[in-house]
Amino acid sequence: RSGRLLGKPLIRFFVKRNRHFQTIDSILEKRGFKGMLFLRVFPVISIALVNYLSSITRIKQRDYILATMAGIIPGLLLHTLLFNRIGLQLYYSRFNISALFAPGILPYTVLLMLMPLASLIFHISIIKRLSQGKL
Repeated sequence: RSGRLLGKPLIRFFVKRNRHFQTIDSILEKRGFKGMLFLRVFPVISIALVNYLSSITRIKQRDYILATMAGIIPGLLLHTLLFNRIGLQLYYSRFNISALFAPGILPYTVLLMLMPLASLIFHISIIKRLSQGKL
């Protein structure tokens, strides 16, 4: 909310001519929940930047809150599982660093590494569809 009160006039001055921001603003106004869910599940830019920029868009507060809660849970669960596994592996191996490469940890590590790549590919496909007018 503070971004709307304090930063909106200043930021709007700088971004009002930015075609990409205008597109995102329009999408968040029309499809607020889906748009924000997309930004939360497939993060390409900083969460703090998404938080601030969304505060100056026309997204409904209800859509922002619900999509944020729903979108952060998958990554949060993956991180929790991974670091729980790492902690257990280190504990039971008496803190032997080679335990970090155990088969029980590898799938979580691979998933964690693939999330940003999948996110980037998904964002590129959305941008391509937007530029072609298909979205």
